[in-house]
Amino acid sequence: YSMILLNETWLSEDDSDAFLLGSNANYVSFRKDRPTNAAKSRGGGVAILCSPLLNPILISSFSTDDIEAITIDIHTSSYCKSIPFSSVRVCLIYRAPSCTNASLESLLTYLESIVGNSPLLISGDLNFPDIDWYTLTSPSQNDFLSFVADYRFSQYVNFKTRAQNILDLVLCNSNIIRNIRPSIPISDHTSISFSLAVASPRPRPFVPSRVYHLADWVMINSLISDHNWTMSLAHLDMNSSYEYFCNFMNSVLDTYVPKTTRSSSSPYPRHLRILYNKSNRIAMIAPNRSLAHKLSLRFERALREHNVRVENKIVNSNNAKAFFALCKTRLKSTSNASPAQIFLSIQSLAPKTNFSPDGLPNIFYKKCKYSLVTPLMILFNKTLCTNSVPDLWKKAIVKPIPKASSNSISMFRPISLTCSVTKVFEKILIKEITEYLDQHQLFDTRQAGFRWNLSLNESKCTVVNYGSLKPRTQYTINGNDLIPSPSMKDLGVIMQPSLKFSDHVSKLTSKARSKVNIMFKCFYSNDPLLYLQAFNAFIRPLLEYCTVVWSPRTVKLANFVENVQRNFTRRVFFRCAIPYSPYPDRLNFLSMSTLEQRRLIFDLLFLHKTIHNFYSLNSNLLFKISPLTRNLRNTHKLRIALPFAVPKSHSTFATRTVQRWNALPGEIVNSSPNVFRSHILNLPSISFTSESLLRL
Repeated sequence: YSMILLNETWLSEDDSDAFLLGSNANYVSFRKDRPTNAAKSRGGGVAILCSPLLNPILISSFSTDDIEAITIDIHTSSYCKSIPFSSVRVCLIYRAPSCTNASLESLLTYLESIVGNSPLLISGDLNFPDIDWYTLTSPSQNDFLSFVADYRFSQYVNFKTRAQNILDLVLCNSNIIRNIRPSIPISDHTSISFSLAVASPRPRPFVPSRVYHLADWVMINSLISDHNWTMSLAHLDMNSSYEYFCNFMNSVLDTYVPKTTRSSSSPYPRHLRILYNKSNRIAMIAPNRSLAHKLSLRFERALREHNVRVENKIVNSNNAKAFFALCKTRLKSTSNASPAQIFLSIQSLAPKTNFSPDGLPNIFYKKCKYSLVTPLMILFNKTLCTNSVPDLWKKAIVKPIPKASSNSISMFRPISLTCSVTKVFEKILIKEITEYLDQHQLFDTRQAGFRWNLSLNESKCTVVNYGSLKPRTQYTINGNDLIPSPSMKDLGVIMQPSLKFSDHVSKLTSKARSKVNIMFKCFYSNDPLLYLQAFNAFIRPLLEYCTVVWSPRTVKLANFVENVQRNFTRRVFFRCAIPYSPYPDRLNFLSMSTLEQRRLIFDLLFLHKTIHNFYSLNSNLLFKISPLTRNLRNTHKLRIALPFAVPKSHSTFATRTVQRWNALPGEIVNSSPNVFRSHILNLPSISFTSESLLRL
């Protein structure tokens, strides 16, 4: 379909367009969601998915507590001379059954404002069951029916769309509606399919692109290295030199880099497309036959199996970027340039197949960096000597990038894609200019941005006071008082003066819960092992980062962290239709440990490596080796003790681990890290025992 009109989307401003589009780049979405502050915030909402080939433009939107509407213009092909108009205005409306007269009057005022010279198509779930569209009559006065008559609209739906009523309408003030019929039933309303008697959009021409990962880089480097660049560029001016350089490189790339061929734009396999087309044809011919329903169910089952295969492939790859991308799609001076400078500048480029005015992407320079040093050195030095740059370096491909999930023109920002070679040249220049300004002390003392080795900026410094001693010491830098801060983030851990880490726990659990919600919203699989693997690979590391520092020692915080995994296992059982079990039984079924037990293991592993000097850490500040004066059966020579008295309520890494470490067998304590780890993993869990902070 070139355009899809959706009613009652139930979306809010927090939901991205990915919930509608997924990974499909063949549509542009226009939405009007029900405001969250409406009298009835649930339900409602409309969305239009339109092919970019129709050049859609958002005109306006409208909403009340019980009506949502959005209007766009689509543009037909300009090469068709038989059609007297070049655009069609499309308005999609959802009107709740409980709509008030005041809201209806506001809607009619809005519709009158969008009527123009081009055809106006009005569609949607308008909920007028009392109107007889054959005779254009209604038992009572209906202002909408008057609007339809006054503006010469025709209503084209002649079959029941819900129960015994025609609630979903297609109206137009021009005779361009064709082939209107019921489509595949996907809700309690009958879907409607129709076509417009307008020129089809001209398909975009296929432009092949180079497949750089299949290039013959050995041959390309050989040709570039063997070419006599000094002779070729000696008698050419700057523009001609760079033109010669680009022509030579592009001819080599055209020869030794294969190009893409035209392929299906659908991201789905061939058997799914065939099944969908078959199901769609049967639904159009006989939507009420059992065969149409069976084919629809068969297609849904095949689509789910395909999605599950994609999910398994991504989860098994352990690629975090691909995992969250899947979730997101379904729901950031010298006068000469030396060879060393050029080589280092090329080395710093990202290996991307980016577009550029000269057709030479970053990956080309990265793959041919050794061969390109000589021609680029000649070009750069000629630029510096002649004080001119090639005209192509001044050109850019401007690409609009949306700032947010919105199709409003004002929300796009332009990104200029320049030649990759200019980035190499600019890196050399900026380094030389910066070094010169630094050496001659030409920078203003207040210049702080983009500079290295600067003195402290007092206005950006704060102080965190640890402990409860008062009065606090007032710290200053260059006579300026430092402002006290309630917390500080250091290497990803939020430190508080009380060292309770409640802010850190709150933030990381919120982030982990969000990712769990995204996973369950975007995945279709019913395999608990898939969800377990995804949780262990992409979500649990968030909860276990640096736990040696912040491991909670209060019942509230420990259960707050554990509730993330507790909720995850409960939802896995529900998703996979496994009978409900208590949390310990769910852990046994999934072969999981509590997060509390895993934090204890991390503490002991860190302590073992610290005592055996695998870390360059002065452990005397934390504990001291204190063997007993007499040998006992369960003691070892690496027993530790605290060099200071600690209140029982105080919790640190040392206080958490000292008793458990001293209780370990001597042969395990003196073993290698791998042996020690295997032994620690087999220790009985402390969770839900008298030593545990967790509550069932």
